[in-house]
Amino acid sequence: NTVEETKKTFQKNRELSEFIKDIQTPFATYVPDYKRFLKDVQIEVASKKAAFFRAKKYLKSQEIIEEKENGNIIVNFKVTQVMEVESLIKSWIPYVTVLKPTSLKIEIENMLKEYLKKWKN
Repeated sequence: NTVEETKKTFQKNRELSEFIKDIQTPFATYVPDYKRFLKDVQIEVASKKAAFFRAKKYLKSQEIIEEKENGNIIVNFKVTQVMEVESLIKSWIPYVTVLKPTSLKIEIENMLKEYLKKWKN
């Protein structure tokens, strides 16, 4: 085997490198100018479990944006697609409620309704 020098050089794509650093889950998806297309997912966490979200960031983008008088907190995540937070949300049911996007809230509600139907039979 030999090594041959060529005049072609490799140009690193800075945005792709940045995306790789920003990846939060295996479900992250890349599109050019990806930061412009990030989606906000907001959940309300019951006061009983709020301490866990204060103590640990479950995703890099996690940000507590509001603390309510009753001790509940509003947490925001910036994701490339909602699939990045679905399993996290499901693992904290019944202590979390999806506030936004509405489509995810409906999806979680429908999943729970289907699940409960199975228990009734």
